[in-house]
Parts: sequence; C-alpha cells; structure tokens
Amino acid sequence: MRVVIDLPALLGSRRELVPTPLKREWALNSNRDNRDCEFDVIPAARRWIGIVGLSSGALFTLLATLSPSKVATLLLLCLSFAGISFNQSMTFPICIDVAKKFPGSMGGAMNMAAQVGSFLSGVVFGYVAKISGSYDQPLIVMAFVLASGALLWLKIDPTKELVPEDQQELGTALLSTRD
Repeated sequence: MRVVIDLPALLGSRRELVPTPLKREWALNSNRDNRDCEFDVIPAARRWIGIVGLSSGALFTLLATLSPSKVATLLLLCLSFAGISFNQSMTFPICIDVAKKFPGSMGGAMNMAAQVGSFLSGVVFGYVAKISGSYDQPLIVMAFVLASGALLWLKIDPTKELVPEDQQELGTALLSTRD
C-alpha cells in the first residue's frame, strides 16, 4: 500500500526525469519558425506542459469513473493526480512572465483563486455525490473542469504582460495623487 501512496508524487515528478537540454530541444522543435528568437519558444513549451498535465488529469479521472475494478480506479486516480502535479511546475513561472513588476501580487491572486476553487470543488463534490448517490458523477464534473483548464492554457501568452508598462506608470501616478 505504501507504493500506491507514493505513486502520485513519483509520477508527478516525471517532468524532472527529462534533462534540461532535451526539454529545450523539444521546445525548439515544437516551434520551428522561431528558432532565432529563444523567448518565442517559451509560450509553446509552457502551454504544452499545462495542456498535457490537465488533459491527462481529465482523461484519467474520466477513465476512473468507467473502471469496474477498485484497484484500477485507485491507480487511475493516482495518474490523474500525477497529471495535475505535472501542470503545477508552470504556474508560478507564468505569474512571473505576465506580471514582470508585480509577480508576488500575481502569484498571490493565483493562489487565492486556487484556494477558493479548492473549497468550492469540495462542496460541489459532496453535493453532487449526495444527490446522485454515486462518486462517479462528481468525478465526471471534475474531469470536465480539468479539461476546461487544459483548454484555457491555450489563451495564456507569457510574452504579453497583463498590464503594459505605460499603464503601470499611469496607475502609479494616479495612486500617488491620492495622498
């Protein structure tokens, strides 16, 4: 049983098993048109990590609802958690990229939104399980949420700041006039 408990952490850390030069080469190959500009490769690489992580989490969660075996369900849920863990390696670097001057504020906002989502998912999971009389139905809802998150990674562009430089200066000037 100890192996099953450690399985999500081991599988979630599989991203660390790939040497950095291979990761860089994979990123360059996934964006061949921009070989001369190294920073243009980052959006593709970071998006794919988020997409693959959340998509695999959604897929394994959905497969867990279809599995008749308790052991298979447990292993599939471990794989789902591993996919979600794989995604987490990009969350804070993206905050740094899109909020260059205020990455701490962006990270705090992201973390707060994640904690609110975590609380709400627990409540929704419980109500859906009680209403449906099955744990499969809330897992299907969670798979849908994970798949939606994977699709939302397509909208993230780490080369563009959320608040451009000129608007940051305007906001700072407006705040300084309030005193």
